[in-house]
Amino acid sequence: ASSGGTNVFYDVHPANLIIVRTNPGPNEYSSLAAAIAAAASPSTSNRYVIHIYPGTYSSPSFTVPSWVFVRGEDRDTCILTQTGSGSFVEMSADSGLCEIKIRNASSATPAILIDDQPGEVIIRNLTMEGCSAGILVSVSISATASTTVTLENSVIRSALTYALAVGNDVGSSFGADITINGLEINGHADNGLIFDGALTTASIQDSKLLGDGTGVGVLVTTSAFLDFASSVVSGWTTGISVPVGGSPRLYTTGNVFQT
Repeated sequence: ASSGGTNVFYDVHPANLIIVRTNPGPNEYSSLAAAIAAAASPSTSNRYVIHIYPGTYSSPSFTVPSWVFVRGEDRDTCILTQTGSGSFVEMSADSGLCEIKIRNASSATPAILIDDQPGEVIIRNLTMEGCSAGILVSVSISATASTTVTLENSVIRSALTYALAVGNDVGSSFGADITINGLEINGHADNGLIFDGALTTASIQDSKLLGDGTGVGVLVTTSAFLDFASSVVSGWTTGISVPVGGSPRLYTTGNVFQT
């Protein structure tokens, strides 16, 4: 039957697809760095997906450019390990990362750095293991716009200093806005999640923050704003810490706190 309307079909395939695998075929690559270098002039009208097939890939630090989305076949079998020092992965505005496991990044710097990026960064279905510092979202006084981050369905295990830290510098005109859904933190961290800065806003839902009996699950400081709902906080010396000073704002709904 027809109501007189017109069916419209959309092509949902990426404009450009680059393949990475351990045994590459023609026009494929054996390293993520080479694949990123092959992404010619990415833009809003010329986007790239870099698809990584199962394997363990050792790589120096790299930057995911704007309008490039790095996608693994499966996060349990697509493993990135760092060679060298510095932040392992730097995310640009309007970039993304999903279905990847990051293992044993440098202990001195965050495994993933999102620094003064005037747009949105999407991270989904990520696993991190053996990384002393997890994800750092930073906005400085030099920023030209706010940074927006979406973190979904990800697992960060034993990030010794922090799993996620989000903040903006004093005097910055812009901040960071992060939405977290389905995050699991597992094992030791001095601080599981840190939210710092008057222009930092965060929303957490359906997450599990599972410590090892020490540390702080969530630290909210210096006028940051956190909306925290429908989550479990268990196994920390302090579940949520809101230090005296500044005017941090915290809303909690439907959470479960356990010792």
